Amino acid sequence: MLADHIHYRGAYRFTDRATLERALVSARRTLDAPTAEAWLRSFNRRGSALQIDLGLPARSDRRGAAARVMQTFASLAVEGIVVARQRDLAIDVFVCGLDHGQ
Repeated sequence: MLADHIHYRGAYRFTDRATLERALVSARRTLDAPTAEAWLRSFNRRGSALQIDLGLPARSDRRGAAARVMQTFASLAVEGIVVARQRDLAIDVFVCGLDHGQ
């Protein structure tokens, strides 16, 4: 992992595929089309589970959008966590079932 990058890594499980798809649609609405297309390649779907492995430059203007996307996933998921790390330091955590200020 590069020191000047923030890496969002983890997984969520949703009640069903329809809820997962609803979460992905919400994520797309948060992002412009090119960003959504690029980020969706960092999300691996398997059944009703979503694996996340997204890296962003630490100075990216899309960090706020990344937080909103992870908050959306966490709010709709029934299980899981995503941790944003820079080097070995956890700088944000998105746990399902918690109020993330939405």
